[in-house]
Amino acid sequence: MKIKTANTILYCSKWEETVRFYRDHLNLTVIFLTDWFVEFYLSTATRLSIADEKRASIKSCNGKGITVDTSTEGFLHEDNPVLLDYYDFRDQFGRDEKIAIAVKSNDIFSFSFLEKLKDLHNDLEENVPHVAEVTSLINARNMRGEESLFIVEDLLEEWPKTQKDLTGH
Repeated sequence: MKIKTANTILYCSKWEETVRFYRDHLNLTVIFLTDWFVEFYLSTATRLSIADEKRASIKSCNGKGITVDTSTEGFLHEDNPVLLDYYDFRDQFGRDEKIAIAVKSNDIFSFSFLEKLKDLHNDLEENVPHVAEVTSLINARNMRGEESLFIVEDLLEEWPKTQKDLTGH
């Protein structure tokens, strides 16, 4: 048997919001749609489907079902001393859970790219639920040492209005 396509199905309690996120914010192409199920094209061999748990025979398990743990601690045995130290550290200082989104451009320092990146950055901050912070070139810091000083400032302190403002020519 040769598998031609793999599909991951997410059973969601907030179906409409989830579909809007994948369709409108990530711009995934819908290849099949009903009033409770949508399939998105990811690549020739992969699909992602979102099912409304209210209409499906399988309910959302709120992350308690079969999951793939890609965290660093998921690779260590639960008794590992390093892992136990990490848990103590995390309990004291908190934990960052990050998602990386890669954006491709031939020139990331072109004015038109930065305008599009700024729109994406703002859209993610304003419209994606449960996002505490978005970090990108838009709010990146420029850190440097000068003699005995450690200086931290915005990379783009003054937002360029034209390509000339950005490059100086």
